[in-house]
Amino acid sequence: MIACLRLSAFNAPLMRLSLLLLWLAACVPVMAVPTLPGTDSVDASLAAAPSVPDPRNLDPEWWNYFVVGEDPEGKLLATRYAAFTKQLDSIAVSLTGEAHEDVVQLRASIERHFGRYKRTLQAPSAPAAPMPTMKEAYPLDDVLELGRENEQLRRAADLEAQEITLIERSLALGRNEQDAAKLRYRDLATDSAERTVEGVRLIRDRLRIETLNQELRWRRANQTALQAELDQHLKLLDTAGERIECTSSALAEWQRIEKDATKAAQNAGADLMKLQLTSSMALATSPDERAQARYHEVKSQRRSVEIAIAEARRATAVLAQRLLQRVAERNTAEPAADRTLLRKQQALLDKQARLATEQRARANQLRSAITIEREASDEPSVNALYERARNELAGVETALEDLSAQLRSGAQLVDMLDARLREREGRMGQSVRLLKDAVRGSVAEAHSLLGTPLFEVNETPVTTLGLLRLGLILTIAWWVSALMRGGLQRLGPSYSAFNAASLYTVGRVLHYLLLTIGIVVGLSSIGVDLTKFALFASALGIGVGFGLQTLISNFVAGLIILFEKSLNVGDLIELQSGVTGMVREINMRATRITTGDNVDILVPNAEFMSSKVMNWTLEDACRRLHVPFTVTYDTDKDEVRKAALAAAHDVEHTLLHNPAREPQVWLVRFGDTGLDFELVIWMNLRAARKPGSVMGDYCWALDTRLREAGIEIPHPASPPPKAAKPAEA
Repeated sequence: MIACLRLSAFNAPLMRLSLLLLWLAACVPVMAVPTLPGTDSVDASLAAAPSVPDPRNLDPEWWNYFVVGEDPEGKLLATRYAAFTKQLDSIAVSLTGEAHEDVVQLRASIERHFGRYKRTLQAPSAPAAPMPTMKEAYPLDDVLELGRENEQLRRAADLEAQEITLIERSLALGRNEQDAAKLRYRDLATDSAERTVEGVRLIRDRLRIETLNQELRWRRANQTALQAELDQHLKLLDTAGERIECTSSALAEWQRIEKDATKAAQNAGADLMKLQLTSSMALATSPDERAQARYHEVKSQRRSVEIAIAEARRATAVLAQRLLQRVAERNTAEPAADRTLLRKQQALLDKQARLATEQRARANQLRSAITIEREASDEPSVNALYERARNELAGVETALEDLSAQLRSGAQLVDMLDARLREREGRMGQSVRLLKDAVRGSVAEAHSLLGTPLFEVNETPVTTLGLLRLGLILTIAWWVSALMRGGLQRLGPSYSAFNAASLYTVGRVLHYLLLTIGIVVGLSSIGVDLTKFALFASALGIGVGFGLQTLISNFVAGLIILFEKSLNVGDLIELQSGVTGMVREINMRATRITTGDNVDILVPNAEFMSSKVMNWTLEDACRRLHVPFTVTYDTDKDEVRKAALAAAHDVEHTLLHNPAREPQVWLVRFGDTGLDFELVIWMNLRAARKPGSVMGDYCWALDTRLREAGIEIPHPASPPPKAAKPAEA
């Protein structure tokens, strides 16, 4: 310092730099000196240790106080912790009130966390798994035992992974909370009791976080060891599966297991039937009866699980026998039969697996129901029955564990037999089989989805597949009807003996008949009993009464029109409203009429029954047309007749060569401006269906002939001129 002052006399900037360096050295805290491995004594380590953490003024590196390096027996850590707790006790004594109580409680929590932290530091690392010894040949039972051990290792590894995940989440949450606590601690006054309590809480939380860190490192090391052991067991299992030996005694044992499993399934099935017949919760009225029924219900569930165990054991025995036989035959037999057997037994095992899931859920429900009902009862005899039910339920859970183990053995046998079959099939055979399995699986999945009941009709479940079948049958009926109607339409022009209207009527009747047959066959195909359709008939009657009466009336009116033949397709009709058009279709609800402007009008069939309809072509398609015209009074009437008849012959629509229907010219009245005539002609079949354009053709030809003959058509009389108003004065 003196040297720096002397130097500052010569250089002021150097003086300022020296002072800055001295200030920084005073502000930097003394860093913790880590304990080196191999320290001779605890006292030497204490001499180099950092100071005891003070909750009132925590140093940023206060945690280094508890980092002791190598301390096999934990003496150094215990000594430091004792010094810390001594200081913490003195701080607690100096506080009063709520702050004192908080520090005392935190002191107890720190004690617990420190014990756990010390145990995690001293926890031994997971031992390395010994390498299993390979054998030249393995009995099938040993291979299955290896599979069970492998499953236990896998479950242990999964459980370790779940624990690691939980610890990581707890660490993340703890670090976030500690960061927030540090900010609160920093903002509190140095000499306040709140800062002291917050400092003790920071120490407790940091101790908990470091304990979790130690446990996380230990569990990760344990997980690595478990995974290595699992990999070794997998290799051993693969090798053992390839070195299975077949003996006559092993085959005989598996045959015995199959017979015993079959017998056990039959016995359990008989017991289950008796239990189901003798017990029912719906018939239980008193508490004693309900408890007895609940006990029988649990026993029934146990018998169901026992049946599943026997079925799984039988499937396992069948697979084991087939695998041993293929081993004995050195995998030379054709794989088709074994592949079918494998698929069948795998389906049985899958069924039992689904049943196990359902029974496990049912067991949980029964446990809750028994607990609730037992708490609600005070009778000793009833409680004894519920206690028996709980003991039986424990047996159900044990049986479910046995079922799970049996299913795992079955799955292992499925994999081993499948590997042998794939080896025998080769790559090409595997490709073909996988394609077949994919197609079969898709079809089965689609059939399962389509076979799910959607609703019921008269106590008959209706599925999507049934609805598709019904739609297909109706489509076929509609298609056959369309073919027959098309054939009838083509038959009409070919044979003049057939009336087009009659053919149309026959086509419509066939259409309705085929649709009715299609509906009946379709409903029968989905299982609907048509003999029990009284409910549907009554519902239909109600529907007609409330909203379908208009539809039914139009349908019946359409049938009457078809059979009565008062209207036929192709008829020219005029409605009461003045609409004129040609009948195109007579449908179930309405009749389609096309006007001369090619406008389609749908007229409800019931309207033809309740209003007046003029049918211009009902009996005879030829109709008479009156074309009025006027000439001046000084015109020769005979010249008028000649010109009008010539005009009638000029138009192609005129019906000629029929003496009873020759064109005529009538003088009908003496008009205001001249003589009023009418050209009366009969039109042929084609012209009768388009009166508007035909009238225009006759007027055109008549005007042409009259002009050629020099006959004048008078103009309408002009109205008299209005009188002029008198001029205003």
